Amino acid sequence: MIFKNRTSAAQQLAICLSRYKGQRPLIMALPRGAVPMAKIIADELQGELGVILARKISLPGHEEYAIGAVSESGFVYKNPDVAGYNIPELVFKDAMNRQLQLMVERRRAYRLDQINGSPEGRVTILVDDGIATGSTVFAAIKDLRAQRPARLIVAAPVAPPETARKMEVEVDELIILDQPSHFHAVAQFYETFDEVTDQDVMLALWGSTASPFKARQTETEIHAPQ
Repeated sequence: MIFKNRTSAAQQLAICLSRYKGQRPLIMALPRGAVPMAKIIADELQGELGVILARKISLPGHEEYAIGAVSESGFVYKNPDVAGYNIPELVFKDAMNRQLQLMVERRRAYRLDQINGSPEGRVTILVDDGIATGSTVFAAIKDLRAQRPARLIVAAPVAPPETARKMEVEVDELIILDQPSHFHAVAQFYETFDEVTDQDVMLALWGSTASPFKARQTETEIHAPQ
């Protein structure tokens, strides 16, 4: 299955999730790519939009290689496929701490403290624009589970079958529109897979395209000592 773009994929997911309309579901997005999608789903289901921060932990010098992931609350997922590489714990922790600091900055920049609702006792739907290894999604699932939602659902347009099988046992419901056996990258299943920018995230969250990071950088430059 090839999706036209993220908007089309989100609309299809919203149809699959339509039974939750009117139950005030909390739609939690993984930034950046899933935020505009989650906004569409939240509007369709008359739910509330939220963001959960989780970041891939990469092996230093090999940024494309995920050794795990961490949520902003410190819930860690270690990639079992790299267990045999004997990565020193200090190396892992240093890489993890860099991602935690980035999430502190992102929470402040996106003003997430002003919008995030609590999953406790609510139908909570975690949205991603596509799942490959699932590291960040697994870390986010751990985080959300600890917040005691009434029901935890993961929804994404595409994921490989082996990742879907692992994820299915971690959630109350898994909605994946396509599970292709030949999976190289999420982008291959979209006709258009443009980068989602910080401005796109701010537009979905606040109806504004102002870049929070650019604004903070300008302010820092103004007040920097000469």
